[in-house]
Amino acid sequence: MGTGYTNFFASVSDYDEVVGDAPMSWAVAPATRHAMATHPRSAYFFYLAPNALIMNPTKSLKSHILEKGRLEDLMLKDVPVVPPDSIIKTFAHQQEADVDLIITQDSEDLNPGGFILKNGEFARFFLDVWFDPLYRNYNFAKAETHGLVRQVFYNIALSL
Repeated sequence: MGTGYTNFFASVSDYDEVVGDAPMSWAVAPATRHAMATHPRSAYFFYLAPNALIMNPTKSLKSHILEKGRLEDLMLKDVPVVPPDSIIKTFAHQQEADVDLIITQDSEDLNPGGFILKNGEFARFFLDVWFDPLYRNYNFAKAETHGLVRQVFYNIALSL
């Protein structure tokens, strides 16, 4: 990896106790919180699922996504949060300076297999609410993915 990056490899078994009876895929939230506590001076945290593939490792995360002006070009504005026809849409006038969470989306849903979280109060709040027992114990069909979608809807609704 390029200069300024630190890898944090979490073992899912480290979070057995806090995940409890929920699917172990929920460990992404406490693992990300753990990385934040271990590296409190980091500006961003990039979670990437273990089965993900980086197609061009020569590009830095900063130059590809986070460089000033780049995110503005990449942002999907005024599109359904959950394709193809969700009534809740991304903000039409969002500015890159106001972005705290960058998440991937596939043809069906938000995809928590890769996300970038800006260090700060929102990041801690977001991870705490996403990992709340109410979401973990609800038995969503797609576990943390559906919990994440509900959390994003909740945050968008609070912002309106």
